Amino acid sequence: MDSAFYTQAETDAGAACSLGPAAGDGEPLGGGSSSILWKAFAILGVFDRDRNLLTLSEISRRSGLPKSTAHRVVKMLVELGALARGGEDYRLGPLMFSFGSRSGEIVLREVAMPHLVQAATRTGHLVQLGVLRGRDVLYLAKVGGRGSLNPVPVGDRLEAHMTALGKAILAFSDERTVATVLDGPLTRRTPATVTDREALSGALSQALARRVATDRQEAVPGLHCLAVPIVTRGRAAAAISVCFPASVGGGEQFVPVLQETSARIARALLQTDALEARVSSSA
Repeated sequence: MDSAFYTQAETDAGAACSLGPAAGDGEPLGGGSSSILWKAFAILGVFDRDRNLLTLSEISRRSGLPKSTAHRVVKMLVELGALARGGEDYRLGPLMFSFGSRSGEIVLREVAMPHLVQAATRTGHLVQLGVLRGRDVLYLAKVGGRGSLNPVPVGDRLEAHMTALGKAILAFSDERTVATVLDGPLTRRTPATVTDREALSGALSQALARRVATDRQEAVPGLHCLAVPIVTRGRAAAAISVCFPASVGGGEQFVPVLQETSARIARALLQTDALEARVSSSA
């Protein structure tokens, strides 16, 4: 394994901003894909890490909106600060960073990052932080390892049932949350992906008993992952995992590191909550 580490903790800026109709639009906020709000989010969603500067024509093509409509909504987003313009190019604006920095995910990532770095140094492999959002795992941070063994970039998602992170969180979640995953479609990403509901339920029970969840080439061929939950106040707020080539073996030697790291992050989160509560009460 390459001993050189990289830190990939950046997430795409994103926030739910309340946008009213542009002057003269006469378009309702409701009404599905015909509303100005849907169109605004369609435009904001076309920016990613690889293409963070886009022309109006590119925005129109990637969002699927007519160029005249894209121009009108882009103009409004620039006025609000959600987009910024430089010459012919547009990028996400400072308002998006401001909104994104207020999210609980950002606080979690900032608290966890020093501990993730230590875990990556100790294991020599990719360490990840993720949370459950609906039926998916949202990846908040990645430290260490090789890019070729990286399941998805930070800010992207994978279905929870095919990831160690997802199974670790689900094992410590309530029945309703688990049912959301078990009762939905269990898609196959690799030949090893567990798509049988009974088998997945058994894997969750095992993860609960061992406090460790596994992914044996279920998300990426040739990649094994182990994950443990970050439990605060009796529930899994998130999970951390270590990912390594299948040739390394089962990875049981990494479990103590994961468990120690999870406990430290959980304590740090509780301390952060207590500090915020004291600050709020004294304001």
